[in-house]
Amino acid sequence: MKRIVFLICLCCTLQVLGQEKWQNKINSFKINYGVTLQKADSMGWLVVTNTKSFSLAESKNQLVLLRYDKCGNVRWAYSYETDTAAITATDALSDNEGNIILAGNYAPSATTPYDTKFFIMKISPGGNVIWAKVSNLSGVDYVYSIAQANNGAYFVFSNHDNMGDALTYNAITKISSDGNLLWYKYYADNPIWGSAIATSDDGLLIRSGNLIYKLNQNGVVLWANSYTNIRYTCEPTEIDNQYVFASYPLQADSICFLFSLSATGNLNWISPSFKSTTIKSIKRLSNGNLMVTGSIQSTSSSAYKICFTEFSSSGSVIQQQTIDASDQQLPTYGSDFIELDNQSLVYAAYERSAINSDYLILIKSRKLTDFSCSQTNTNITTLPQQQINVTPYSIYPINNPNQLISTAITKSAVNINMTMKCFVPDNNTINLGNDTLLCPNQSLVLNTGLGSSYQYLWSTGATSPSINIHQAGTYWVKAFVCDTICDTIVVSYVTPLFLNYTISPLVTNPYILVNFKNFTFPYSQLSWQTGDGYTYNSDNFQHQYQNGGIYYPLLTITDNYGCVYSAHSKVIVDEVTFYVPNSFSPNGDNCNDLFIPKCTGVDRYEMFIYNRWGEEIFTVVNQGWNGKLKGNQDAMQGTYNYKIIVKDIFGKESIRSGSITLFR
Repeated sequence: MKRIVFLICLCCTLQVLGQEKWQNKINSFKINYGVTLQKADSMGWLVVTNTKSFSLAESKNQLVLLRYDKCGNVRWAYSYETDTAAITATDALSDNEGNIILAGNYAPSATTPYDTKFFIMKISPGGNVIWAKVSNLSGVDYVYSIAQANNGAYFVFSNHDNMGDALTYNAITKISSDGNLLWYKYYADNPIWGSAIATSDDGLLIRSGNLIYKLNQNGVVLWANSYTNIRYTCEPTEIDNQYVFASYPLQADSICFLFSLSATGNLNWISPSFKSTTIKSIKRLSNGNLMVTGSIQSTSSSAYKICFTEFSSSGSVIQQQTIDASDQQLPTYGSDFIELDNQSLVYAAYERSAINSDYLILIKSRKLTDFSCSQTNTNITTLPQQQINVTPYSIYPINNPNQLISTAITKSAVNINMTMKCFVPDNNTINLGNDTLLCPNQSLVLNTGLGSSYQYLWSTGATSPSINIHQAGTYWVKAFVCDTICDTIVVSYVTPLFLNYTISPLVTNPYILVNFKNFTFPYSQLSWQTGDGYTYNSDNFQHQYQNGGIYYPLLTITDNYGCVYSAHSKVIVDEVTFYVPNSFSPNGDNCNDLFIPKCTGVDRYEMFIYNRWGEEIFTVVNQGWNGKLKGNQDAMQGTYNYKIIVKDIFGKESIRSGSITLFR
């Protein structure tokens, strides 16, 4: 559900971008009741107001609805009226389908304008009436606000006077999305003036006088409290599971403050007090802060200026600014605002020429607080914190019969004209950067930097704010809301280097030098990493690997454009050694008693011993010969032959043979 804030914006055709700022004054008619502004899409808005202009009698109100596009142009403007009754919109909202739902007061007789019923009307995105209903209950209803539940049903909050028991009641009417009455209930006999909002937990939060209470979807009271030292409060806003109100204290004029309630009605915090003659709206901004709008009386005169004050989400005062929007030195009063998707504000005020005879002023900011024409930063002085006491309040619903009857509404086109006080065009530009030379296989992100407020068309056909490119070429982008801004960039690629080098030999052992040679030119930097912790920066060099294993030397070259190329090779260092002694003396003196090879990198060996006639006299695996024969007899001193079959750690087999002399 989207809320509509009271405001008006009537202007002629503007060819502007999303970040322009301007201020205009509506000359078509004067209004005699509030104005409501609703965000219609990402950059457009809707306006609801009440007027006594055109051909109507002064005693009969007329409701006006205008649809603006993202460029500030009036797409359509219609007035709505009945043949006999005066209708006045007091609140409005829009649903997820873009329909507008209005609620307000319906006075059947122009001679008794305060003998009112409440009405509710649903209008399509194109301005056509879908249905319109009027309460048929006896007595007087004065509508304060309308809210929409998560399931699409509407709640109308009003003050009802039975006109017989001298009592007035809070009245809640629940209506289905197709305009049928679901239930109608009375609540507290309580001071008039209030508001209601639908909460994120599917409840309904109501403020009436100093009474605040919460209902569920069936109208059951969840909690109710009386809060001291609060006067008129505008419609609250929900932020981070809390409800924030702006209020006046009971005994002070032109002093305002904020207070926050938990979802169960407990007091969270109270802000410092601040100066503001009126408070019209409090809403959450996209940056997480709160904005309070209204008016403040000038210190140098009796004139009133538009005022808006920004707070943190915990109630700390951030800044206050004022705008003198009148071009005739008349009092101007702040109304309400909406925030568009690009963080600009559409803000409304009215210029008071006479009671119930006001000219509407529309102001659009560039960003949240960058308004046009006569903006003044105020050195805000915070005042002592107010005190609020919370007392539980007993409240219960009373079911009452009611009927909603259809009523005929006539729609007519409205001509709009206005006076532009100032206009500052959009200062955004696109800069894709200088023409660019990329390295091979390098990609580049082209970004407009303007965000989602604009529509885009790239030379590639893409429609996003940024694209990722992988090919050389000329790229352009157009960004537009109403006018068009564009930029072009040429992207080229460096001719890649082919790395030409040799490493020899690729299979070696710790006793052989490996030759490294580079034949790649030209370049700006070169680096060899041998794979065993050594780095060289010359084209040609020799390197000796100290240990056996497999190594991956890496050549890295940077060309004259800063592009980096690399390639690696595989070098196997075969660290297999096998040493066989030529004599031994197995005489038991523990010195050279065993004939055994000394080896590294060997997985297995099998040794055979032969006498001088070639007869095998001994064999062993992975061990030595102690000079014994197969029968454990001592071999005679003399010369013997051996054959050793060797299998290294790489799986390669070899045969070593020779002679050994045995001494006794």
